[in-house]
Amino acid sequence: MSSVGELLRSVRKQRKMTQDQLSKGIVNRSYISQIEKNLVQPSFKTMTQLSKRLDIDVSIFYGETELVVLSISEIKNLIRTSKQQLQLNQAYSIKNSVKKLIELPLDQLNKLSVSEKCDYYYSISLYYFLDKKYDESLKYTEKGLDISKQNHSDVHHTEFLIQISKCYIQKNQYHDALRYLNEAHNLIVSSQLSNLLKIEVLLNMGICHGRIGEYYSSIRLCNEANHINELSNSTHKSGELFMTLGICYKKINDLKASKKYYEKANSFFTLFNNTFNKAGTLVNLGIIYREMNNASKSLEYLYTAKTNFEELNDTYQIWNCKIEIFKSTLLEDKFTINNVEEEFRSLITYLPNAFINLKTDLYITMLTCYLSHEKYEEALNLINNTDNFSEKDLYFAKIYFNLGLIDKSSYFFNKYHSENSK
Repeated sequence: MSSVGELLRSVRKQRKMTQDQLSKGIVNRSYISQIEKNLVQPSFKTMTQLSKRLDIDVSIFYGETELVVLSISEIKNLIRTSKQQLQLNQAYSIKNSVKKLIELPLDQLNKLSVSEKCDYYYSISLYYFLDKKYDESLKYTEKGLDISKQNHSDVHHTEFLIQISKCYIQKNQYHDALRYLNEAHNLIVSSQLSNLLKIEVLLNMGICHGRIGEYYSSIRLCNEANHINELSNSTHKSGELFMTLGICYKKINDLKASKKYYEKANSFFTLFNNTFNKAGTLVNLGIIYREMNNASKSLEYLYTAKTNFEELNDTYQIWNCKIEIFKSTLLEDKFTINNVEEEFRSLITYLPNAFINLKTDLYITMLTCYLSHEKYEEALNLINNTDNFSEKDLYFAKIYFNLGLIDKSSYFFNKYHSENSK
């Protein structure tokens, strides 16, 4: 085990703190230097004060908790294993490992090869991406991109271009994402890089096209990626490809094809233990079966998805499942309007205010229920007693149209279209 002085110096360097900054108000700078050189044995009180400033537990210096000062070989192994685990979506389980990489002193980072530096930045960027901190992810990805470009490392260069595009997709900046994906595609073709990289580029292009409403283009791109997989006897990104195809076929109202691809996606996510994507696929299968008027099958999938999201402690998705379950329950037509109103009030009371789009969805579901039962007065009361939501004027127009008040209906239709065309 390292000495107190060696450990103190290592932690101070990791915290990017000078001896002056560490010593200020506790001891003089030269005393810190003497500790680090093992020339003096500091008191427990002094080490407690220094530990507090370094934001670590004092027991680290006295053997109760071991602080590992990593060697270069250990750092290289940590980078390699972190990248592998992060690619398997295991961000939470290696949080402490990534923290060690983030705090790696510059002098140790400079001892790595170009390839190892690229993997270092890629691992940290991927960790932040999985943690949904997309700006942080971009920061590290761009650092890695600069290194890969300067050193003509085409594979790493392509990986970073793809990673940047994925961040932009999450930030809803689809045209920026496509710019980086096109650059990655050109690099793959010109440098004859692996089919696996091409599949990932085509998948993310498909996602972008789907998000901007170009569903047939998205289907074509995903099918091209699937064809490469078949020729290569590979299943790379198959789950995500099938999921994207399921989304696009649903958008063009081909429910039979959508169901087929969602079921294929579910098989892959189950096989590879990808709980989040599996649960998302189950939600979509639940919605498709509801649209096919199969309430019991819909509820079966939705309850399973809710259980999966509860295991992940994903509050937003749990509430999304609750609302989808509410919609499918309405399809069964077992309940009186009073029962439905009671369930609606229960949901809307406890639904977190931050989930604005889910609240809107819930209001629309209840309004649609009122309209289907010709409960126009109740529908008007609901709208008048809710916060503003984007569909409010549209539902005023529908209600007044059904009541035969055409002038009022036209006014709200025009108001709705005027607001939504800005």
